[in-house]
Amino acid sequence: MKILVFENEIPKVKDAFVDVNELDFNNELSVKYIDKSQNFGDYKNVKDFDLIFVDIDLSPTSEKDGYGVIEDIKRFGNDNIVVLTGNLVEEELKKRGLSEIKILSKPIFLDELKDVIDDFVK
Repeated sequence: MKILVFENEIPKVKDAFVDVNELDFNNELSVKYIDKSQNFGDYKNVKDFDLIFVDIDLSPTSEKDGYGVIEDIKRFGNDNIVVLTGNLVEEELKKRGLSEIKILSKPIFLDELKDVIDDFVK
């Protein structure tokens, strides 16, 4: 399973992904980390990922915030998105017509991350 993570504070989430991959997925997950929206490249490539985690509050040096990234991901045909956030974002997601997107709160707990990934394993 290929996972993409948009997160400006990669060290704060990477350990959770590494641990879950090792403990629960036999290191079969391939995880790519992107710290700024403009560092991803061509958004057509989002189709290459089975699951995409998006931090809503990306770095101020990111061209787009998480909502803009989500809109681009959806535009190119990938709906397997999970929001990573330490904030309450349900209402804003609803306003933007994105209420179907799962939310994973930070700090990330390993059992919650495992459960979210399991929901998308085909």
